[in-house]
Formats: sequence, C-alpha cells, structure tokens
Amino acid sequence: MFSQHTSVRGDFRVFLSEDAGKELAGKIDNQHLSGILGLNIYNHTLSFGYMQSLGDTAMPTLSNAEPAVFMDSISADFTNQNEKVISLRYDYDFKDTTLNGLKFMARYSQGTDIEIPRLKRDIFKEDSYDLDLNYRIPSGVFKGIGFRTRYTRYRNDLPNERIVFRPANETRVNIDYTWNF
Repeated sequence: MFSQHTSVRGDFRVFLSEDAGKELAGKIDNQHLSGILGLNIYNHTLSFGYMQSLGDTAMPTLSNAEPAVFMDSISADFTNQNEKVISLRYDYDFKDTTLNGLKFMARYSQGTDIEIPRLKRDIFKEDSYDLDLNYRIPSGVFKGIGFRTRYTRYRNDLPNERIVFRPANETRVNIDYTWNF
C-alpha cells in the first residue's frame, strides 16, 4: 500500500496536572490530551490534529513559558479550560529540489467550547491561521544558519478586558543558529 516515499507520522501527548502543597498559584485541575497524525508522501505532509483540555482549570504553565503541546502557534496556546481544538496542517520540504534547505508550513487551528469562569460567559472560541517559511543553509561555511519568516492571523470572541491573547495579525522574522559545544 505504501511506497518507500510514504510514511505515517504521529505525536500523542497526555498531561495530568493537579495541585499539591499550599496551592500558592491557586487551584490546578487539568487533563490535557492531544494528538496529531500526518501522512507524508515524498516532500508533502498533510496532518490532522486534535487537542482537548478537561478539568476545572486551564492547562498550567510556568509564567512566560510555552506549553509542551504539538501546536506551536505564535499567537495563542489553545490550552484554555475545557477547550477542544482541531488543526489541519500542510508542510512541504524542498529537500529534493534546487531549493534544498527551504521548508514551508501552513496551518489552520480552531478552538471551541472555551470556558473562562471569571468572565461569566459559558463558552468562547478562537482560531489561528499560521504560515512559516524557513531556510537553513545546508552546507558551506555558514551551514546551519537559518532564516525564518512567520505570519499569523489570530481571532477570538473573548472580551478585551484581562485576556492574554488579543486578535492580531503578526509577522516575525528570525535568524536561527544552534551552537554545538
């Protein structure tokens, strides 16, 4: 059924979080389930992902830290209380072309059934459209230096007071290098 140029890729994660000790950060009660499954054919990968938070609180993270979920949108975490998220992603790796080192990614993610108790409304929603184009120099003196452009369009129906993620269009340009020592 599958050729040598076809593979199925997956990433499944479960986080079980509960409070202990003096509860200085408040109550913590969250079970976060996530998975993404992708079909890779030659340089193309099409993936479908699903995440869901269960419990009385959102998924806890350290202040200013990124949660360890498979969907790394630059505009949102998609880890709210009882949120259900679907994600569709397409990747293309130019490795077998004259543009070796170039990669492209497009992703749409939608979160629904968000509960934020302090806002006194039952459910909210959010969505994000992300594009990444990155190039890592594959050989020579500058091998490993990467240039990445990221664009996101993020929307939600949360009220503007006291929310972390506001609707936005954002573009970022990064220069990446991993120092091996």
